[in-house]
Amino acid sequence: MDKEILKLYLTFWSGLLSGWVINNFTGFDKPVLVHELPIPDYALLTHIIEENFIFALILFLIGNGTAQKIVAFAISAFYGQIVFKFGLIVGLVGTIPHGLIELLGFSFIAYAGQKFKAKTSFVKPLLIGYIMLAVAALIESTLSIYIFQHVV
Repeated sequence: MDKEILKLYLTFWSGLLSGWVINNFTGFDKPVLVHELPIPDYALLTHIIEENFIFALILFLIGNGTAQKIVAFAISAFYGQIVFKFGLIVGLVGTIPHGLIELLGFSFIAYAGQKFKAKTSFVKPLLIGYIMLAVAALIESTLSIYIFQHVV
């Protein structure tokens, strides 16, 4: 794995955790599920794929490593405030099953954008990234829902 992919990956995680830090100042809420979700939730699966693929395309088209890291950190910090709204442990338990793969997929796609801009081979990291996003979406719409409904 290229060092640039690892840097992007760590940028996503540091952004997410900064959302937790922000929540430390604003306060946490008690975890609440509005209603039970079906497992698997196909509507959620298609929504996650749509949102993630659009964000990945934006990262790819930016193509500049520094700009990608700024966008990745900012978006991750925003999502971190949502994910860690109920505290660090609840946020990690709900995020880790799909987040490990999802954030790595975004990192591969951002790296592919850098390679595309440099006019070098970008297809392999792009395909790997999108496959990882699809797998992460499947996990998020099944396992992550189950965890929130039965464990947290």
